[in-house]
Amino acid sequence: MDLSVMIKLDEFDKKLLAYLMEDASQTNTAIARKLNVSDGTVRNRIQRLIDEEVLQIVAIVDPWKIGHRHQLFSGIEVDLGRITEVAEALAECAEVTYVSYTTGLYDLIMVSAFTSEEEMFYFFTEKLSKIKGIRHISSSHVLKAIKRTFRYDQFIKDEDGSETES
Repeated sequence: MDLSVMIKLDEFDKKLLAYLMEDASQTNTAIARKLNVSDGTVRNRIQRLIDEEVLQIVAIVDPWKIGHRHQLFSGIEVDLGRITEVAEALAECAEVTYVSYTTGLYDLIMVSAFTSEEEMFYFFTEKLSKIKGIRHISSSHVLKAIKRTFRYDQFIKDEDGSETES
């Protein structure tokens, strides 16, 4: 993914994204009716947004409800010469749901989820201990999530700052 490329969304894109964020299971035909266009137009625009890596259509699973009751947010200090190697190794771990390069106190932030404390212990002592370049990990165990969303309505506002009508 080329982070230097910013995709300019037109009004149609913004309305389409608003409908998809409202309910991604809507059919292209249903969205097309709301936007007064053909379903082919909706299908093509969705595909373009996917191809441009603006949009992913995925099922979001609540890890808590399927038994992954131990979620950790971890700040990781690494040897900077190995930061990419460490980040890629973390991203390969099935327990890891998110990894990002960061500024500030930590070089990387990682989110991971586990079904038990034993699984968490194994991950730290057996998997992470074998990744060369990790200097220090500081983890916080999530006790209760207050907000967890993948909606980004604030980024598809109209030029004047008002919300796009869906």
